[in-house]
Formats: sequence, structure tokens, C-alpha cells
Amino acid sequence: MEEYQKARKWVEEARSLVPSSGVGVKEANVHQLMIAERMWKDVGRSIDEFKRETWRRLVDTKQDDNFMELIG
Repeated sequence: MEEYQKARKWVEEARSLVPSSGVGVKEANVHQLMIAERMWKDVGRSIDEFKRETWRRLVDTKQDDNFMELIG
């Protein structure tokens, strides 16, 4: 969770470096934003896959299994 928060902060900072008007944008800032957006897209994919896998395992869990571990 800590790493997720750091990544989200980094993406928000990168987005703030490039104004929506695009006027006076530094090339380094554009590259930083591109890298941040790519990273954020990968983070989103990883989280979505984790959610799908966790839900699948939770649905397939029998009542006598330790499903509270999955919920945690």
C-alpha cells in the first residue's frame, strides 16, 4: 500500500509539470509524464489482475477453508 501511494504521488507530480495548455512545456517534463503514465497503467493492470484472482479464489473457496485469509 505504501508503494502504491508513492507511485500515485509521483504520477500526480508528473501530471502537474505539464500544463493542459501545453505552452512552455519542457521536453524532460514530457518524458517524465510519459514514463509516469506508462507506470500507472501497469500498476492499474496489476491491481485489476490481483482483484480478479482474489475474487476467483474467494468464490471457489469452500466454507471450511480459511477464506478470511483471502479477505484480509
